Amino acid sequence: LNSVVVNDITVVVGYKSSKFTKLLGRKINYAYNKKFSTTANLYSLWCAIPKINGDCIVSMGDSIFHPSIIIRLLNSKKYIITAVDNNKNLDEEAFKAKVKDNYLLDVGRKINLKEASGEFLALTKFSTKGIRIMINIISQLIKRGFYDKTTAFLLKEISKTNKVCVENINGLPWIEIDTKEDLKKAKKVILPKILSYKNE
Repeated sequence: LNSVVVNDITVVVGYKSSKFTKLLGRKINYAYNKKFSTTANLYSLWCAIPKINGDCIVSMGDSIFHPSIIIRLLNSKKYIITAVDNNKNLDEEAFKAKVKDNYLLDVGRKINLKEASGEFLALTKFSTKGIRIMINIISQLIKRGFYDKTTAFLLKEISKTNKVCVENINGLPWIEIDTKEDLKKAKKVILPKILSYKNE
């Protein structure tokens, strides 16, 4: 994020939060999810809302992205825009996105492969207007007790009444790190491509 001049960063912490604050230091802001053991990232985003000031990008802590993906989202004039890897070879377990006319229709693993447009990155930019829409919807979900839902679920709910635009990343490198194999791939393949951005 710093490489593309994003300096106002908030990290939501919960389990073993002191390890993150020690590692990341005081140059970023923190929000604390006290209910981390019984909630998912939708509730973590809810905890971070007081820290949001202007346009923002919502990302997961277990993923890394090429800076150009961030730049594309930042440069977009859309109220809400989410990144989709339209070049990814998908399987049944992939977190897929269904897109029509560049708008998000659905997201999830249960989407039929024939209907999928790419893989969902869980990387979304909200403009000031988009933030108001997001806060309105997330407030309703929290009131209804949806603490265990994800930000993907939030986008599906938003897309029922508002347009969620899609930014196709066209093969730019990124990875979600869930396993040891993912970590190895991130270090050996993805991270060098991302770090080379400084030399482009």
